[in-house]
Amino acid sequence: MSRRLVTILGLLMLLSFSLYARFNLVEVKAPNGYPVHNLNTGLNYTTIQEAMDALETLDGHTISVEEGTYSENLYVNKSLLLIGQNKHTTIIDGGGAWASGVVEIEANNVTLKGFMIKNGYYGLYISSSNNTITDNILTLIEESSIYVSGSWPATSVNNVISDNEISNSRMFGIWLGPRADNNVVFGNKIVNCSYGIELFESSHNGVTNNTIVSQLPVTAVGIAVDAAYGNKAVNNTISGNNVTHCGLGVYVGPLMFGLRDAGVYTQNRIIGNTIVNASRHWDDSGIYLGLADSNDVKSNVIINSSMGIYLVGSANNTVDNNIIANSSVGIVLYWQLVEGWPWQLFKSVNNTISSNAIRDNVVGIYLVDSHHNAIIRNIVNNNQLGTALSWSDNNTVHHNNFINNTQQISSSDSNNTWDDDYPSGGNHWSNYTGVDADNDGIGDEPHGIDANNTDRYPLFGPTNVFDAGTWGGTAYSADVVSNSTVSDFHLDPQEGPFLEFNVTGEEGTAGFCRVAIPRNLLWAEDGDWIVLVGGVPITNYTITSDENYSYLYFTYDHSTQNVKIIGTTVIAEFPYFLILPLSMTATLLATMASRRKRLKHQTGHQHMS
Repeated sequence: MSRRLVTILGLLMLLSFSLYARFNLVEVKAPNGYPVHNLNTGLNYTTIQEAMDALETLDGHTISVEEGTYSENLYVNKSLLLIGQNKHTTIIDGGGAWASGVVEIEANNVTLKGFMIKNGYYGLYISSSNNTITDNILTLIEESSIYVSGSWPATSVNNVISDNEISNSRMFGIWLGPRADNNVVFGNKIVNCSYGIELFESSHNGVTNNTIVSQLPVTAVGIAVDAAYGNKAVNNTISGNNVTHCGLGVYVGPLMFGLRDAGVYTQNRIIGNTIVNASRHWDDSGIYLGLADSNDVKSNVIINSSMGIYLVGSANNTVDNNIIANSSVGIVLYWQLVEGWPWQLFKSVNNTISSNAIRDNVVGIYLVDSHHNAIIRNIVNNNQLGTALSWSDNNTVHHNNFINNTQQISSSDSNNTWDDDYPSGGNHWSNYTGVDADNDGIGDEPHGIDANNTDRYPLFGPTNVFDAGTWGGTAYSADVVSNSTVSDFHLDPQEGPFLEFNVTGEEGTAGFCRVAIPRNLLWAEDGDWIVLVGGVPITNYTITSDENYSYLYFTYDHSTQNVKIIGTTVIAEFPYFLILPLSMTATLLATMASRRKRLKHQTGHQHMS
């Protein structure tokens, strides 16, 4: 072999080795002093910023960071995956730099995971979109641990902030500001921040399943939806969060910038949150709506608060299916005087307070100068005062259960309606002393409240409200007034024209039911209902009706028994207006298939000929 050939082969081997090392450095342990790695290029760096700034680092690359403390203020202007080795020991320390973020993210599509971020004015400052911030620790931040806001004309949208641990921010744990819309804040734990999460002039966000705890000596806010200067904070969903020891659990309204902006906090949904041990100071609340209209407050649990749910100068809200216990006042409707020229008075009007369980409070429901509200189907029990109304007129109060309150009602300078006429009825009062001799489930004598207020048709037993399903796009419910324990309600139009439930009572006593059945859901032609209790027909039932319901009343001997009520017709599974088009479409398809088959047969016959 010639010397030239040997030299060439040696150079080729050296080149091969170089190429192998160049493209496979991710497999090789980095040299000491180079703890930051670009997993796409295989290059190593001493600092995180150096790795991001390198010309070889491109959008979509992954930067892996080993354990250690990195005294840096990072600026991210590429779409990178920044992954720390261990969020407890991979630390980015901003050194307390004033008015800047420890990490500032300007690029879109950045993922930041596995870091501890500390000692900055902002922890993370995000002015971009489609980023994922997950599984980090942020602590000892002066202003906001995570700050998200678009800068005109840019927006900061579709970011996901999840499963982070945030503690000891002087102001905000997570702050979503103007032009920060359609973001998801999920599963974070926030401890000892003045504000856990605030949505300021920010809309269409989801704040879900976060845990917020305050042990601060000052009143803290769990979750706030706020705006100023005529801007809006609308269509946010706040659901499934746990808020503990915050003076204000969830706050919707003008919080920091005065009271000039009525009517801009609308269509927010506060659903399924648990709020415990809010401050017992006056005006502190589990859920507070101030100058906030057309919002839904549903299925929340509020324990040990001053005001459980507090509506101030707010209209057209729905407060439904909440549990409020061991508080000063369960639900409050109040007015708000707004500074300006001229000054404006906003009252809490046209709100619906329904199907709430309000128990063991000082006052259950309290209305002050609030009008045209509907208070229906609530259970108000074991409060010192069930319901108080002051200077509040034209409210409708019916189908509530007022049970074992020390004082059921206090009414001062108020004139309201306490029933839904006959045969629908009024409220159930545990202290009602009348009788029901005509067996219709309604007391024969009115229940007097004061000189201006009377329940003309008191219900003879507690009202049980059951979800009868949504059929043809309409939600239905059925009411059962009974002195029995009622359970296991069942109705399914696909199974037939009937409903059923169980009743339980002390053996040897008499039971009764008054069942309100929606007439558009289940009905009996010519009144031919069949009522079975324990499989035995009841023939002496009574029936009344109005434009919405059929009311069936019947009695039985107590034990645990199944009640089945059978009609002749139940709402169709599909709306009737769809049946004809579906039938016509099926006929047309069948005709086309038949013609295609005949044409194929004729064509085949011609070929054979």
